[in-house]
Amino acid sequence: SVIQPLVEKYKSHDPNDKYFFNFHERFCDSDSFCACVNKGIKMVCESMGIPKAKQYKAYTFRHTWGTVAQNDCKASIDEVAFAMHGMIAQTVLFIVESGRIIEILDNALQVGLT
Repeated sequence: SVIQPLVEKYKSHDPNDKYFFNFHERFCDSDSFCACVNKGIKMVCESMGIPKAKQYKAYTFRHTWGTVAQNDCKASIDEVAFAMHGMIAQTVLFIVESGRIIEILDNALQVGLT
């Protein structure tokens, strides 16, 4: 399995740790974590022969998760925004629904419409 070695590498070996993975010990902040995730995704894409212009990033998976949560699991837009650590008024979410893209505009547009 490809996944098992990664789980072993990153799981916490401290029985008192409240987290399953030890990312909080390995990375100083979410930016460094995301940079490493993107580096790993890039390596996978390159190994699959995906051209650079079409390679995935953590952002791709984040918004795919949001789309699946909203469309397939019937989560509300508020629930998706909350789960993605954003607020609708401050975040632009692109959610694919029935083959079209719905844009929930950020606070600047909402203010502009009032």
